[in-house]
Amino acid sequence: MSLAQAQFEPARRAALALEGSLEAAVGVILNAVETWRAGDSFSALAQLALLEETVDDADPSLQWAIQLWRARIAGAAGELERADQAAGEAMRHARSIDEQACALTWCAFAEIESQEGASQVALDRIEVVVGECAARRDERALAFALLVRAEILASEGETADSIATALEAAQADRSWIAPSLFLARQHLREGDVDGAERIVNGLDSEASELALHRSLIALVRERIVPLWAVSEYHDLRASQPSESVVGQLRALVTFCPQFTQARGTLGWKLLQIDRYDEAREQFEELAGDADADGAARASAHLGLAYLSSSASTVSAPQQDGYEDEDPVVSQFSDDTPAAITTPEARNAMTGQLSMLPLPDLLDFLRSSRRSGLLLLRRNDNAGFVCLKDGDLVGAVSPHARHLAQVLRDRGLISSERCLSLTRAGKGPMGWCEMPRDIVDDEQLRTAAATHVRSALSELLTWPDGMFAFRSRQECPELLVTLDTQRELLDLLRSLDEQRRGSDSPR
Repeated sequence: MSLAQAQFEPARRAALALEGSLEAAVGVILNAVETWRAGDSFSALAQLALLEETVDDADPSLQWAIQLWRARIAGAAGELERADQAAGEAMRHARSIDEQACALTWCAFAEIESQEGASQVALDRIEVVVGECAARRDERALAFALLVRAEILASEGETADSIATALEAAQADRSWIAPSLFLARQHLREGDVDGAERIVNGLDSEASELALHRSLIALVRERIVPLWAVSEYHDLRASQPSESVVGQLRALVTFCPQFTQARGTLGWKLLQIDRYDEAREQFEELAGDADADGAARASAHLGLAYLSSSASTVSAPQQDGYEDEDPVVSQFSDDTPAAITTPEARNAMTGQLSMLPLPDLLDFLRSSRRSGLLLLRRNDNAGFVCLKDGDLVGAVSPHARHLAQVLRDRGLISSERCLSLTRAGKGPMGWCEMPRDIVDDEQLRTAAATHVRSALSELLTWPDGMFAFRSRQECPELLVTLDTQRELLDLLRSLDEQRRGSDSPR
């Protein structure tokens, strides 16, 4: 499978025969796409911008994929000038790749033209692309062009034609899930829940859009949300952010307070029209709703992570021996207003570990020599990793020992001194004013390295969860600097040996 093909089905990431930093780069692209589909276009665009700064311009396929998705995501978010510029850059790279890349980029231009109100121009452009793809039997590009045409027709109210075109797209490439998801969405818009359910039940994928359709159908079947509300929600979700759309969403969630998916979309639409305090309030209510859909709560936490991205203080997590506030909970739901219009906040990078595993994420941050704080959350557990120029300078996890406890276990400080230090600790790495009158710098650095490795080893076992990276978050006093790549290799090798040992017969 080519890199060009892989961009349109994130679930196929495992099939990519890529290694090292290129695999991490592809993971960032796919995570950005999933982040966008979860409603966070801001963070998705920030991730792609960060990746663009990192990758070698000599790799046109990767540069093309970055710019293509920047164009599509910016256009969907209403940033049409930005989208047009990205599409132009994508075409510059596409011409040095192949005809498929060019065809897919022309489709992105058509999407932007439709978003600008020139739907007929867009349809004429797509017609040319469809003919060229059919002539050279390029199934994936043909399916993609047909699906773009279906989406444009649907936006113009041509429902029957859009469904017929989407069926053509599904026939052109039977392995691609997107046309079927479009058809399910159209059935729900038209009030045909049975038709939508038949399509959804026939699909086997972990795509976030499929999970959304399943949850919406369940809401209707269980009579929690009326079908007309789901139909209206689909239209509002696809609409450009505006005061009118926000007003309609607010009316919808007022009538259906248990419609958690709509509440999450309302939060993101508020964020996109710069109504940050109202967005924060919406996300906080949703994140704290124990009865809310899991995906909706995850989306709310991502929204809070974005809103909190310019915060400058970090609290220590709960560890054995002292009590304090959960750091990721506090950072994902900070009460301090965040100035998210600043460049610092716009550079926030959030996502799901299921799409971008921690080893790949750390490898990407290492290769791009990033400095900042990586916040991690899984269920009720939280953790941090601090980086400076791509090197590890600190980490903490739910069950890692406090640095003072490491010193105590090595017989360097007393239990009484350990208790007083753990209670006083405020830094996220667990080190505060360490007793340099008792412990010398070398002993402190050795203990800090042990502490970091222990925390990172635990975090590497998390198969899923959320992350938020703050590229301008200052880390506490640096006690140790570890090579990220070397530590990852050693820890992953050790974890693999432990896993094999536990699997062996006794």
